Amino acid sequence: NLFQGVAEVLHVALQHRRQRRRRVKLRRHLEALIRCQAMADKLLQRALELRIALIPHCSLHASRKR
Repeated sequence: NLFQGVAEVLHVALQHRRQRRRRVKLRRHLEALIRCQAMADKLLQRALELRIALIPHCSLHASRKR
């Protein structure tokens, strides 16, 4: 049936579009994480250069596991 074929083609096209959007969104999240990591590294390096002691922050969740 022609209508079923057209519907199937549209369905596949929409699936590909959704998958592509998900990949783009994931890539953006990963790039943001990498930028934040670079910023954190720069902050820690600058604190080390200025000889500023930093106290690590431990979350309550992590401390409850111990």
